[in-house]
Amino acid sequence: MKKSLFLLVLIAGISFAPMAQVVLLEDTVTEKVVEKKFGPNQLHYVNTFFNFGLNPFAHSGELNKQNSPWSFDFQVGVRYKYKISNYYALGAQLYYNLSTYSIDYVNPDQEIGSKEDFELGAWGLELYQRFNFAKRGNTLGLYFDLGAYGEWNAYRDKIVTIDGTDMDLYKEEVRRYRKVEYIHPFSYGLSARLGYNNISLYARYRLSDLVDAEKITPTELGFEEFTPLSLGVSFHF
Repeated sequence: MKKSLFLLVLIAGISFAPMAQVVLLEDTVTEKVVEKKFGPNQLHYVNTFFNFGLNPFAHSGELNKQNSPWSFDFQVGVRYKYKISNYYALGAQLYYNLSTYSIDYVNPDQEIGSKEDFELGAWGLELYQRFNFAKRGNTLGLYFDLGAYGEWNAYRDKIVTIDGTDMDLYKEEVRRYRKVEYIHPFSYGLSARLGYNNISLYARYRLSDLVDAEKITPTELGFEEFTPLSLGVSFHF
């Protein structure tokens, strides 16, 4: 009796098994495939970046002050790119730029070594166009950017460091002057980048003057103008 009951249950299970199976090939797929619009080589792309560069010559003019090698740029910001075609795109970036210009000089009357550091903190906007050179999949690939930027120099400081003499009780004296009036609050220029994926080399050239010639003369300042050129490397994330 038990064997007969077990046999009936087994036969019933085998009979209903095909009814429980689902043939996937007979299902109708109604979900649409969504095309990606965001990515390095898609319609839209947003990334953060930071730059580090050098100002190869702190100032122009050879009066009584010399260039120091400790002059640099540091930028951090957000960059947007809109793809026009496989080989051309337009974009914009918002950033904060910190520039330093370090200048050494010797007072011929007192023979005291001194230096001046100008620190400029600026909020900037850059518009650029991008040219791509090869097929790259969903990556940035090899590209070349040409752009124009404008900056608001919200932070304009001058730091003077004077070495102490044998008669002084201090090693050096540091004086900081904030919101220097003879530095223009706004500036603009051109930029270029040659990059591959997440790293690029850049050059920035300022077209406007930083020094307001109506408020200070080159003789009073010790030089004519700050260098307009900055060269460096950019990292993207």
